[in-house]
Amino acid sequence: MTATSLRDALASLEGRRLTGVVPLGPKTMAIAFDGKPRAFLWIRLEPKRASLALDERLPISPDPRGTPFGGLERPLRGLEVRSLDGAEGPEGFLTFSLSDPALAESEGTPAAETHRLSLSAEGPRISFALRIAEGDRVLWALDRKEEAAADAEGAGAEPAGPPPAVPAPLAAPAAQSAPVAPPP
Repeated sequence: MTATSLRDALASLEGRRLTGVVPLGPKTMAIAFDGKPRAFLWIRLEPKRASLALDERLPISPDPRGTPFGGLERPLRGLEVRSLDGAEGPEGFLTFSLSDPALAESEGTPAAETHRLSLSAEGPRISFALRIAEGDRVLWALDRKEEAAADAEGAGAEPAGPPPAVPAPLAAPAAQSAPVAPPP
């Protein structure tokens, strides 16, 4: 799939509200979106790779042990997708520009970007973070110590080893009757 097809596959999420984060495992989650039909963006995070899938159903049953993503879910719930951008491959990324419709309504202004959710393969490890758009302040990040260390090293440092990759989203058939199992 090309970067254009990645954006096309995810374009249906623009204008939708995020309703929650469903834990599917320690490093696997589905971000739920409202609308008809429902949409779930499944994200499996590995140290140097992320796998994505978009479907109307959860790929597997929720993890009964609870969620390690509560710090991500609370600020995400109720935000609306304004726009998104993405690219695949070794320097791949996926960025959601989000807005708070309740804030825009209370101020009587058009919805401006308030948050940014990004998944990136720019460094030696996958970076996944939710930030406040103004001031680029991190609200939640996976492996924050590594992200802080990478920021401290500076932009000129050479990454050790091959760069990680964000592969193309997994295509799921629309009329699928059985849940999709995560890749090995």
